[in-house]
Amino acid sequence: MNLRVILDIFSGLPNPQWQLGVEQSLAMVSLVSGLSAAEPGAMPPLPDLGYRGFEISGFEGSCTTYRIFRGYVDACGTILQDPTRQAEPWLLHTGEKILDPGLYAELLTEFTDK
Repeated sequence: MNLRVILDIFSGLPNPQWQLGVEQSLAMVSLVSGLSAAEPGAMPPLPDLGYRGFEISGFEGSCTTYRIFRGYVDACGTILQDPTRQAEPWLLHTGEKILDPGLYAELLTEFTDK
C-alpha cells in the first residue's frame, strides 16, 4: 500500500502532493488507527484560504480518503481526534524534500504555535 498525500494550501495553484512509501504508509495507518473518536462537530471548519490540512488517499476499506486538519481526522464523516497533533507534522516531514523551504518552515510554526 502506498498512500498519496496532498497538502491543501493553495488557491489557484496546484497543491503539492507526494507518495508515501510502504513503510511510511503503514506508519500512517498505525497512527490513525490509534486515534479515538471526537465529539460530533469537533473538527474546525476549513478556511477559504491558506492551510486546509492534508488529504491522504489510498486507504483500504470503505473510506479510502482521509482529511487531517488542526488535530482532527475526518475519515468519511467519522471524526477522530489527534490532540497532540502528531499526524500533521509527521506528514509535513514526509514532504520536506519536495516543498519550498519557506513554505515548509511556515507550516512548522502552524503545528508548534497552536
